[in-house]
This record gives sequence, structure tokens and C-alpha cells, in this order.
Amino acid sequence: MVPLLYGAVGIAGAFADPVTRGYADHNLWSGLALIFAFASPVAYAATLALGLPALWLVRRLRRLTFATTVAVGLVVGSGVAAVLAPNLRGELVSVPLPVWSGALLGAVAAAVWWALARPDL
Repeated sequence: MVPLLYGAVGIAGAFADPVTRGYADHNLWSGLALIFAFASPVAYAATLALGLPALWLVRRLRRLTFATTVAVGLVVGSGVAAVLAPNLRGELVSVPLPVWSGALLGAVAAAVWWALARPDL
């Protein structure tokens, strides 16, 4: 879900920019495939290594609410973006992932997880 959201926002930004609007849709599918190839392993690793243990700890403290779930996603997303930001520039492919973007992606992923995990709401 996070790679799809990142790709959709990137594509929307490309269509909104008058400079890139003319060729934004030329390699749409290959661009999305590239995003999925790089972002999916990172998103799953962050979820399994950081997000789920943090949510388990919050649950053990009996503080698991929608707000704390989104806060955990926000912290994990911003932390992953801060750690990966220097490594995603200047190599074969540059991936712009500022800390605020990672925080928003983490928060949205946590909110979707909450909605899927809590069908009674």
C-alpha cells in the first residue's frame, strides 16, 4: 500500500508540474514497477521489524487506540525516511523521500492497518 501511495503522489505531482506534464505518462507502468521494486521490501521490512513490535508493546501497555497506532506509524515512517534519505540519492536511481513524506506514509499505512484489523468500527 505504501509503494502504491508513494507512486500515486509522485505521478500526481508530475501531472501537476507544467514542466513534466508533457511526458509524465510516457513510462507510467515502468515507473510504478521501479517504485514497487524498491519500496515494497523497505515497507515490509519496516513494518515487520519496527512497526509490529512497537504496536505489540503499545498493546501490552493497554494503550492501543487509533491515535497511538497512527502515532507509531508516524514515528516509524519518519525514522525509516531519516535513515534511508542519504542512501537514496545519487546512485543509479534517486528516490526523494523527505522525513515528512515518510511520516505521512507511515501514518496512512497505520490508519489503513487499523481499519483492516478492526472491522467492528
